[in-house]
Amino acid sequence: LEFRRVLFRSDLDLNSDYNRTLRLAEQIRKRAPGICFHCWLRAHELDEQILSALYGAGARSWFVGIEAVTDNLLSLMRKGYDGRHARETIALMARFANDKRDVRYGFNLIPNYPGETMEDALETFEVIAESRWQFHGHTAALYEFALTVNSIAWINRTKLGARNLVGWNSVIMPEGYREKLPSHLYWYE
Repeated sequence: LEFRRVLFRSDLDLNSDYNRTLRLAEQIRKRAPGICFHCWLRAHELDEQILSALYGAGARSWFVGIEAVTDNLLSLMRKGYDGRHARETIALMARFANDKRDVRYGFNLIPNYPGETMEDALETFEVIAESRWQFHGHTAALYEFALTVNSIAWINRTKLGARNLVGWNSVIMPEGYREKLPSHLYWYE
């Protein structure tokens, strides 16, 4: 039985600074050889060099919040990239992991986002059908959209058409408290 040290890196902005990520990966590789870790990454600056550096440092699994593959949804979500970039990032991860038996990756898609059209849903299904091998066994989550406090959708809830909010923690929030007390989840019309 072999024991390996495992670290879960929960910095949501781990690769938001490209050069910092490369330096950090190099330091982990030098100072903690043999370590194995999971990390959360952003799609914005994810490329072969970042994946290679993180893999060399011990990253054997990662999760990327892709969230959508259509221009409309990504624009509504204000992700900062378009559908082409999202699809290229998924393809990059698939190619990178293809010959590495010890790599696992995941990403999420969020159906039912406010403003999602039938065209968005159909385009998403077409993308998945055309590149099944990139999705099958790798999509970590298919989360139905939920309106939560401090999200981009929450900040833009009026523009997105969310009306008649009802908050939910362990109890339904009374009318007078809906805007004052944060709730974990909101239902809306």
